[in-house]
Amino acid sequence: MTINQNGLFVEPGQGPSYYFDQNLYTFKAVGEETGGAYTFFELIVAPGSGSPLHRHNEEDESFYVQEGEVEFQLDDRILVATAGTFIYSPKGQHHRIKNTTSVPAKMLALVMPAGVEKFIGKVGKAVNDQITSAPPLSSEDLDQLLSTAPKYDCEVISHIDLETTRTINQKGLFVEPGKGHSYYFGEDFYTLKAIGEETGEVYVLFEAVLAPGGGTPLHRHSRENESFYVQEGEIEFQLDDRILVAKAGTFVYSPKGQLHQITNTTSVPAKMLAWVMPPGVEKIIVEMGKTVKGQITSAPPLTSEDLDKMLSTAPK
Repeated sequence: MTINQNGLFVEPGQGPSYYFDQNLYTFKAVGEETGGAYTFFELIVAPGSGSPLHRHNEEDESFYVQEGEVEFQLDDRILVATAGTFIYSPKGQHHRIKNTTSVPAKMLALVMPAGVEKFIGKVGKAVNDQITSAPPLSSEDLDQLLSTAPKYDCEVISHIDLETTRTINQKGLFVEPGKGHSYYFGEDFYTLKAIGEETGEVYVLFEAVLAPGGGTPLHRHSRENESFYVQEGEIEFQLDDRILVAKAGTFVYSPKGQLHQITNTTSVPAKMLAWVMPPGVEKIIVEMGKTVKGQITSAPPLTSEDLDKMLSTAPK
């Protein structure tokens, strides 16, 4: 299946939505739109809800907590994730998600390769109009979940031996808010949350805070597909000849070969997440950026030598 060469621009509140138990899934990108590479969705986890202990033999899952607090079990580790935490669970790993608080929690999720949307579409309840509250989960729903899950490479676990050899013997990643390697790139601020060495050379994820007037020049990649999710502020995207203004909650996908530019045209900083597949862009950021080793104050000025370095390094 070919990748959508026009890219995707999915505004806040858009995308097919499903209730799965008490949780609300909104798909921003599915396999048909990414060449089967990945599925991306927003997830609102209701108090006391989440997912049972399970594992996937083919899919790697990544989560970024936006609001609230979520408890993750990764094999035998129990970890509490607050807003700004990134979690990576590789295929073969036993994992569980639960909102142990009294208020909903919101996350972003990336599943590679795609396919989870078919499972949720099969066992979930489609939201066709205004979102109100989740329908109750019946015994028939539970039976359908248990019978359907194996067809989509999801093994629900009731009792597991954590010493069993895993498909990939990795502990995954749990990167807390504010953690990660940070760099100034011009006046913009990048924090690498996961690099290629940590994701099996599949992707790199970073947070980016774009200064007013900041962003990227018009460019394209010969091998990388890029996906962005605007968290705060407003960012202008150019995708080939289209100029699109993305507000918080907008998802943008730019496939390899597409000309694109990112600009913060406002007078206040804007924040976004970016996934780049395959990885490699982190090497440019590390080589060209200014390392942040202590307290973050303000960006160092971009010199003519910095610009020369950028132009000479980017083609690599």
